[in-house]
Amino acid sequence: MSSTRTPFNVGVYLDTSRQYGRETAMGIADYVSQHGHWNFVVGGDVNALEDKMRKGALDGIIARIADVEMAQRFSHFNIPVVDTYGQIPFPHISSVECDSEKISYMAADFFLCRRYFNFAFVGYADSPFSQSRLMNFRKAVGSQAEKFYSYEMDGKYSTRMSRTLLQPDRFGAPPDVKPLTKFLKSLPPQTAVFCANDARAYHVILAAQLAGIPMPSGLSILGVDNDPIICAFAPLSLSSIDPNAQRVGFQGARLLEALMREARQMKGKGVEQKTRHRLIPPRTIVSRSSTDFDPIEPAWLRTVIRYVREHLADGINATDTFAFAGVSHTKLESAFKSAMGCSPHKYLTHLRMSESLRLLRETNYSIREIAKMTGFASAQYFNRQFSEAMKMTPGAWREKNQSF
Repeated sequence: MSSTRTPFNVGVYLDTSRQYGRETAMGIADYVSQHGHWNFVVGGDVNALEDKMRKGALDGIIARIADVEMAQRFSHFNIPVVDTYGQIPFPHISSVECDSEKISYMAADFFLCRRYFNFAFVGYADSPFSQSRLMNFRKAVGSQAEKFYSYEMDGKYSTRMSRTLLQPDRFGAPPDVKPLTKFLKSLPPQTAVFCANDARAYHVILAAQLAGIPMPSGLSILGVDNDPIICAFAPLSLSSIDPNAQRVGFQGARLLEALMREARQMKGKGVEQKTRHRLIPPRTIVSRSSTDFDPIEPAWLRTVIRYVREHLADGINATDTFAFAGVSHTKLESAFKSAMGCSPHKYLTHLRMSESLRLLRETNYSIREIAKMTGFASAQYFNRQFSEAMKMTPGAWREKNQSF
């Protein structure tokens, strides 16, 4: 049997107690079932991995490296290592990770489109991914934010926090409930709160509930990971960004296979293997009750906006919007320009374009189907409008941005 067909012996070290880890594992399994020829030698114990490595029983490792100590141990293995967490840059370790910058910009766009002007971020003081999401969220809302607030859990609470994450169906009060509650009470009404992950968003919802803060009208809360257990067990069902962890696992496995093949070819030649790093864009935002509010005045305009969103695929136009609103053209135009910054017609065009971008990025629907689903009169008209707005065809944009 040729060396290229010899199975690779791969060690896997993942945290599958959370949805992100489970999705990553599924992505690895999908890649191997389709393309790889691997033997999974050992599961989730670093000492066991080290023992196998010393015996020459491993060709590579794919892992979630959580701290510097673990990174140091893995970097000494002298075999290809791919980290699916990407928070601890380290020599000789490649990485495939979710793109925290794009996650933050997706969160900002979600809230800005709903006309929020007060923003807050809640995360962890000692976490690189949380720090990145805070920095990029602040940058993304930019000058459009009237007020920006942030709160990060102090490291002294981290051990207690870890315990609460083990059994989300038994979540209690967050370990920093007093300072967190004080922070939430200081926020003005109608504040958009982006949280570092779903676990932190769960604690924000619980603390706000204990403090009697109305949600989502007072605080609109968005998490990351789209963990179905956490989102379901939250006192208010949690909206969350799907970070595309399955794609992280798939691409991580693909990268590891390429590195292992390269290492096999270079064996005995004294050539040091280069590290490689990939970022995977998020898939989508799954909206639930925690963000089911638009801070738009007057209240009747909120109903109109909801109608427009719910009937976008029906091909409604500005005339339909006027008819539903039951007010004069002048009054509706004025209300739209004051609250949304544009006319009803331009708002409809913006919604259609945003939804078409989402469908191009997240699905395999044809261009014709997407044009129909977003209410464009025809595929030809959609192509023309899209090309004018994006300076490329829908097909070219999809090829560049598709998230799977």
